[in-house]
Amino acid sequence: MRMIAALDEPTAGRVRVNGKDYRAASAPMAELGILLEASAVHTGRSARNHLLALAQTNGVSRRRPEGVLWIRNLLKGLAAEGRTVFVSSHLMSEMALTATGWSSSAGDG
Repeated sequence: MRMIAALDEPTAGRVRVNGKDYRAASAPMAELGILLEASAVHTGRSARNHLLALAQTNGVSRRRPEGVLWIRNLLKGLAAEGRTVFVSSHLMSEMALTATGWSSSAGDG
């Protein structure tokens, strides 16, 4: 994930987001949404204010972060279009609702 976000360099090959190097994107947050470490969040802000600050500094409308259902439907829609959707989360119940082909025995054994 760090290589996808251009935070680490691959030892071989290359990583592209929408066909180009993520660092070359004119509007990076329109290309990739990522938060790898909780320490990246300003400790003096609520989660809501953190997201609002990110949105404002990247030209994202206040109406855009509508919640978990919106994200779930977005991910399913992108996958239905044949796009690659890569999600890493500790919220297994949410991933079970979002991922296709998820079985109740996933992760067992």
